[in-house]
Amino acid sequence: MDHSEYKEAKQRLKSFSESLKHETDDKPMIRMYINDYVDDLSKSMFKKFTFERVEMYRNWLSSYACKLHPKN
Repeated sequence: MDHSEYKEAKQRLKSFSESLKHETDDKPMIRMYINDYVDDLSKSMFKKFTFERVEMYRNWLSSYACKLHPKN
């Protein structure tokens, strides 16, 4: 299992967060949009994977999203 779908979603999330950080400095809004994007990414995975696998990827993406949140 190479988790290529997760790796692709992780890269998309990183690109999304970088573009947000260049557009605005509203930290709560950036955090909310990053979290919403994780939700969107994981919902799109339901078409391809089992519930358990999607939940695993969602947890991994949520943990990664915390690292992408702007710091105070």
